Amino acid sequence: MPVLETMMKSILSKDLLYPPLKELSEKYPEWLADHRPSLSEKDFDNYNKQYEIVKKLVEKFDQKDHEFEEIFELMQKMQAFGHPPKELVGSVGKISSLPIPI
Repeated sequence: MPVLETMMKSILSKDLLYPPLKELSEKYPEWLADHRPSLSEKDFDNYNKQYEIVKKLVEKFDQKDHEFEEIFELMQKMQAFGHPPKELVGSVGKISSLPIPI
């Protein structure tokens, strides 16, 4: 297995990603509701799309057998929507260790 692939599988492992993603998925709905009035339509849409991807990631990790490629693809999609809200990133335990732009 190539070194880069091994490193990516380690970075995107359930042990590393699941706890902060689970917490993020629990906090996102309230944050979106609280900040909806102050967000532009584009930002609100992007944050909603991030939230949907976070939920999918948690669902994938909850499955006994999840494919690395699926996790990798979802993480790339999440990155395409920009930075997660700073208030959530700072409040979620190990979220700063996630391989997403913060």
